[in-house]
Amino acid sequence: MVGIDTINNVKFHLITRFFHVLSGGFHITKGDYSMSNNNGFLPSGFDLDQRVSSFLKLEEGTHVIVIMPANEVDEGNSVSGWQWWTEDDSGRHPHRALEKDGVPEEETGKQFLAFKVWNKTHHDKTGEFLFQLSELTQKTIMKAIAGLVDDPDWGDPVMSYPIQIVRKGTDLNTEYTVTPKPKESLPEGLQEAFDGWHCDLTQMYDGGDPFSVSELPF
Repeated sequence: MVGIDTINNVKFHLITRFFHVLSGGFHITKGDYSMSNNNGFLPSGFDLDQRVSSFLKLEEGTHVIVIMPANEVDEGNSVSGWQWWTEDDSGRHPHRALEKDGVPEEETGKQFLAFKVWNKTHHDKTGEFLFQLSELTQKTIMKAIAGLVDDPDWGDPVMSYPIQIVRKGTDLNTEYTVTPKPKESLPEGLQEAFDGWHCDLTQMYDGGDPFSVSELPF
């Protein structure tokens, strides 16, 4: 007989997944939720769809990424500025400005650095290419990546060496460790898959959706 604790754990997991789906901006993939059909209820080979955010979310654990090019940006392969949030009846909304003086006086802005990434951790687990937008506000991570760019032993990370980011702890006890990984050959099909993914970083300043464009402006 299934115990009460087991039932409650299952309920909690399903509720957590439900609210995770509600947060929006997802790419559908399959993999970790493959189920057997021992009881005859589920169809053969049934996989429960997982939804992965279009933004890289640095949850607790290890994340390995490769920074990808952003040809729509005039200089470099990233954009930076200042971010703040507002809230109304429809929820919370991000706002961004190129300069700090673009942040309203009544708001507290955070500096951000945004760039495109290939989620190597996801690929290693599923074999699927997942590209995401990384919008960093953590000064520890931004400083570490800037240090790698300035280091002649590493240099420009775009489609070059993987970067490992490890998050430990939560809230005020959160710590991040950034480590460059040895360069390796990029997998076949990566460039083709990336060419089919649309993300325009320049839309971030105008309150637009960087994923809404059908073709990038170049």
